[in-house]
Amino acid sequence: MIVIVLTACLLNDPTVCREHRLPFMDAVPLNMCSMNAPPYFAGWAADHPQWQVKSWRCTAGKDTDG
Repeated sequence: MIVIVLTACLLNDPTVCREHRLPFMDAVPLNMCSMNAPPYFAGWAADHPQWQVKSWRCTAGKDTDG
């Protein structure tokens, strides 16, 4: 499983940051995730307006956060 790992900080307190893990796809190369990830985390950001995405990366791992 490939996941997108977002680092997001609260808009009203930018010192509070957390990692959030979004599932991407099974059995795809990491570079495919890197090229196609922005719509996935843009959707997450739209659903979580109190958070601001500061950084993101693709990694092999387990989806533990939605």
